[in-house]
Amino acid sequence: MDAPHYQFYVGEKLWTVMPAAALVQQHVATFEDFPPRQAPAGFSPQGLVEALLQAAAQRQGNQLKGASSHGR
Repeated sequence: MDAPHYQFYVGEKLWTVMPAAALVQQHVATFEDFPPRQAPAGFSPQGLVEALLQAAAQRQGNQLKGASSHGR
């Protein structure tokens, strides 16, 4: 960084890394006792486009079926 004395500031705050790492380690250990119940959501652009196209196709299919059953 270009700020004066930034390196000193970072050096003074470096002590927080180890306690934070210990807290993260404790949290990660809980996943052994309580594993995730479902897969995490994936938010890839390709996945979103595919989901939208699939939903649109299903909706279009439902509208066509509904229109033919109502005699329109």
